[in-house]
Amino acid sequence: GSRTIGLAELWTGPGQTSARPDEVCIAILIPEHRPGLASAYVRLEYRRAMEIAVVGAGALVALDNDGSIKHAAVALSAVGPTIVAVEGLAGVVVGMGLDHESLTGVAKLASEQATPISDLRASDRYRRHAVGVMARRAIEAAARRAAGEVLRVPINRSTGIGASAAGEVA
Repeated sequence: GSRTIGLAELWTGPGQTSARPDEVCIAILIPEHRPGLASAYVRLEYRRAMEIAVVGAGALVALDNDGSIKHAAVALSAVGPTIVAVEGLAGVVVGMGLDHESLTGVAKLASEQATPISDLRASDRYRRHAVGVMARRAIEAAARRAAGEVLRVPINRSTGIGASAAGEVA
């Protein structure tokens, strides 16, 4: 047999999923690319060699014909027991462009909704601040891509954050 579930239903806790022992994920369905729609993921790394992020933020932005934001979504990683979908973005960025005020609103929502822990990599206070910065950068990068700008992967390096590295891809 098979089943299809939403990503929000897949992750249930740290290192845990809703997958049963006899199941294997065979596909992730991603919406087809269309003009005016783009995503970006930005992460804060403790050091470049580490695969695990101290905090991370992914954003999806759909632009209207006039360049205003028709839809926006932000998801946070490493600041809660599972991925955190930021709620309330419609009132902060939808129908507008990305200016200082709306980007500050995105950062504030992300910081407020995160539930980070303190560990060897960072304190909860530092993570709460940093996730706002990452959410702001992710939504800004996604909007720039949706407007047609080419930003290379990883976004951090493409936007001048951190050291550049050989082997980056568009």
